Amino acid sequence: FADIEKFASYAFAKAHAAAYAFITYWTAYFKAHFPTEFMAALLTSVQDSIEKVAAYIEECRGMGIQVLPPDVNESDVGFTPVGEGKIRFGLGAIKHVGESAVAAILAARSFRPFRDFLDFCLRVDPEKVNRETLECLIKAGAMDCFGLTRKGMMALVEEGLRLAQKFHRERLSGQVSLFGDELVLPTLPVIQEEYARQELLRFEKELLGLYLSAHPLDFYAEKLRALGVTPLDQVMGHPQALIAGRVKTLKTVSTAEGRMAFVTIEDKTGEAEVVVRPRVFESAAWLREESLVVMRVVWSERNGLARLSALSLEPLGEEAAFSRCWIRLSLSALNAEKIQELVRTISDHLGPVPVGVVVIDGEREARVLAGPRYGVTPTPELAEALRRLGAEMTLE
Repeated sequence: FADIEKFASYAFAKAHAAAYAFITYWTAYFKAHFPTEFMAALLTSVQDSIEKVAAYIEECRGMGIQVLPPDVNESDVGFTPVGEGKIRFGLGAIKHVGESAVAAILAARSFRPFRDFLDFCLRVDPEKVNRETLECLIKAGAMDCFGLTRKGMMALVEEGLRLAQKFHRERLSGQVSLFGDELVLPTLPVIQEEYARQELLRFEKELLGLYLSAHPLDFYAEKLRALGVTPLDQVMGHPQALIAGRVKTLKTVSTAEGRMAFVTIEDKTGEAEVVVRPRVFESAAWLREESLVVMRVVWSERNGLARLSALSLEPLGEEAAFSRCWIRLSLSALNAEKIQELVRTISDHLGPVPVGVVVIDGEREARVLAGPRYGVTPTPELAEALRRLGAEMTLE
């Protein structure tokens, strides 16, 4: 009776079980015989959940199905099959790109594909595709089809929106060009410079929910093989293992022994939470979200709960070995415009190294630590960009 009572809390009537079995048969048949179309439909059904999209794209990779980046000239609202074993990422699955914006893009594209960046700006409704939407489309790679760098297109956003608003007002007021809607577009300066590869991947992760074109660990694949790193989906059950990945979240708590952390680390196979106790955590002042780390961990199980604890951790990227990046500039050159330019420059070179600003006034100086969101990757490109602002970068 106890077994029957337990089963009664979730028991299927025969009709219910038969219906489930029939749907299971259908979906299994579609997945076996039309895998590309099936996975495209499955991804579309969960495109409002970044976590589920990421999980199903990993399933696609395991099935040998390639998920292509979004494309304003080819993507639909949802995920669409575009050939054998290929699925195009849906515009509706890009973060901060709403349904009305996608509808406006598809309506403008229905006549013919967009020729270039300015053609796109002029043909879509600027009331539906605003600055934030345009920048998200660029950063997500949806406009790579125009042959410009993403950094180059970001520099054209201001002028593109200005021309779009002007053209839209003229159309609403009834002004029509002698040549119809075919405009002679101005020639705008083209910036060939591109964001750092790590920055492009960060954009993908932020807006698409996953690293689509590559993973930050790909840059260290040879080093990780030499170290003998264990993938996260295989680490449970190992008494001790070496793991590597990107810090997804970092939560710190204070204890009687000192500050400790709960770190969620992810690699290409999955993610896991690692407990970093005070003795280990106090030696990792560089550790922050987005850091790439190598950890020696021990696996244990208590009261039916499995956990990983860090025995040691080291930065994977060379830049993480620096504890602080100081930006030195004169107080006399500091104004609101310069501060905005400085913030933009830092935002273009985000990374794991904390930032501090040294303001110099004659023989005196003041040091200000930036918030945790303003870490940088100290590169020659960053140093040159700061030099153009009249600032100097030093590392410690």
